[in-house]
Amino acid sequence: MSIDSAEKFIMRAMKDRILRDMINEAEDAEALSYVLKLHSFDFNEYEFDDAYRVVLLKCPNEEAANAVKEFKLWWNLSAAV
Repeated sequence: MSIDSAEKFIMRAMKDRILRDMINEAEDAEALSYVLKLHSFDFNEYEFDDAYRVVLLKCPNEEAANAVKEFKLWWNLSAAV
């Protein structure tokens, strides 16, 4: 598990509709974990939160920061399966 993996996940999932759809279709934590591992992502909730802050700090403007914040809201709902 790593912050780096979580950061890569955030960057990819923000752009990859298919990955987001697969996550949305996960019916439970086991299915969500399977989707993440299928795409070589391995992180826990604390690493995700740290990676989120890193990605947010790297945002070049407010629009990009807002997109990251919206993504985090989506993830919080999706990860609550």
